[in-house]
Amino acid sequence: MLKSAGLHPYTKLKIVKFFYHHYLNLFFFIFLLFLAILEVGVSVKCDIYRAIEALSSVLFMTLTLFRYVVNYRNKPSLAWLLEKRSNFWLLEHFEGQIRTDCAKIMHTSSNFIRNYKNYAIVLAAVFYVQPFIFHELQMKIYVPEGWFYYLYLVYWYMTPPLFVSVYGVTSMFCAICIPVTIQFKLLAHRIQNLDFKSEKFQRDLKHLVDYHNFLIDYCTRINRYSNGVLLFEFFITISVCCILIFIAANDYPFVDKIKYAGFIVSQFLDTAIFCYNCELISDASENVGKAAYDSLWYESESKIRRSLILIIVRAQKKVTFSGYGLVRINMMTFTQVFKATLSFTSYLNTVTVDEKMLNN
Repeated sequence: MLKSAGLHPYTKLKIVKFFYHHYLNLFFFIFLLFLAILEVGVSVKCDIYRAIEALSSVLFMTLTLFRYVVNYRNKPSLAWLLEKRSNFWLLEHFEGQIRTDCAKIMHTSSNFIRNYKNYAIVLAAVFYVQPFIFHELQMKIYVPEGWFYYLYLVYWYMTPPLFVSVYGVTSMFCAICIPVTIQFKLLAHRIQNLDFKSEKFQRDLKHLVDYHNFLIDYCTRINRYSNGVLLFEFFITISVCCILIFIAANDYPFVDKIKYAGFIVSQFLDTAIFCYNCELISDASENVGKAAYDSLWYESESKIRRSLILIIVRAQKKVTFSGYGLVRINMMTFTQVFKATLSFTSYLNTVTVDEKMLNN
């Protein structure tokens, strides 16, 4: 998906590089965002509900533009993350329950990413045909007289960058995080089953400590690659879903309610994927320290025990993800996003009801 819009570091398709040039994409992103902002200004005095719809278009275009720019700039970071995955331990080298558990996680996540990609393709197809079915553009923007079909062509051209900037980036984040979660589980398994009486123990312990440091550094790089998206995701999800729930709950055509309900589900699902994967890695990294504590450390020498204590202390500081250190991303954050969205929506509905009563 990322390769189709030029956001993958290993994009080699010449047709993609020709049609989806970075500066051309930026121009159309900013152009559509400008028209959406213009529609808000034009509609706010005559049709407040249309202005609210246009405001949701502004927020959506801002989200996709920001994601596109951040991920285009971070292509070298993504290349590093993909390259260093060659250092991961292979699941085939493990036996028993740990291999079964990790294989199940990998299989489930692969199916989820595949279904999520298919879901995005279906939405993109609906996005393409919407003007033919409903005789209006995909999002509420200002349409100068005689510009409808020209703007439809612009949307047709921008559909791959729009959807890849949202669904492709989210899928890539999931595909990066799941293997790291599995690597922490494998590391915990090896630490817990260390043979303290083996002649190779010192060498094995050093290798495990080095690998633990490598995984922590890898997670730091993941956060550096995605912290801009994570921060923006937090605020935009609250804003977009608040407006869309308000639209779906008021006197709008049923078709619009169905369309915006789909956007609401998509946006919440998108945020949940980020939060859930960050939570998985945090829990798996913390379990490394628990595995060291549950090992047969009491059978080792005092010098070795001090090394294990360092592993436990290092693992007690959970790997966490945040948006530039301002917003910590985990499942608690997703709960806060959901609560904040409902609170703001309730406030908007209250203000609207009071305004209608005053007008009457």
